[in-house]
Amino acid sequence: MSMLTIEAIRENPWNIIAQRLPEQVDALLLELACLAAIYCRNSEYRLMLAARAGDYTPQGWLAENGDPDVHEENETRACDADNKLTEICSRYEKQFGKPLQL
Repeated sequence: MSMLTIEAIRENPWNIIAQRLPEQVDALLLELACLAAIYCRNSEYRLMLAARAGDYTPQGWLAENGDPDVHEENETRACDADNKLTEICSRYEKQFGKPLQL
């Protein structure tokens, strides 16, 4: 798993999930990672609600193939982003001695 960088976040906010935080990380990287995690969590949560309401179907989802319920992929991704957000905020507070505030 590669290290998360500012450039990786700019390229794709979901890199916060696919890449790990460096051992020594500066405040700016954590702040940007936090914003990316909030975006990912909120957008997937909204898609989950839309899927439950029948207003959104993820690309490639087919009920007849035994795929999980239509909203479950979005729910999982929202939870992954929320877990990463918790990790980012914890790292910031541990490293800088104060809560992360944007």
